[in-house]
Amino acid sequence: MNRTAAAECFAGWRCDRRPANRMLEKLKDCEEPVRRRELYRKYDDESKALHDPVLEFLLRTGQARSLEDGRVEPVQQPPRAST
Repeated sequence: MNRTAAAECFAGWRCDRRPANRMLEKLKDCEEPVRRRELYRKYDDESKALHDPVLEFLLRTGQARSLEDGRVEPVQQPPRAST
């Protein structure tokens, strides 16, 4: 996915959610909250322009949260009730 596609996608367009799922997994793999830059360094392409829209999507949808000191962490989702 190119940078323009990523920006449009996570600005609210229907899109492939794999980048968001991948980023959420990277956040969950961190033992503690991380700064955006630290998170982006986990990718081959560390570009802020590429990853900011994805992280903003996670923050906007409540899958991640930003702490007062600027670090980010995944939000623990409650387990789904089994039927």
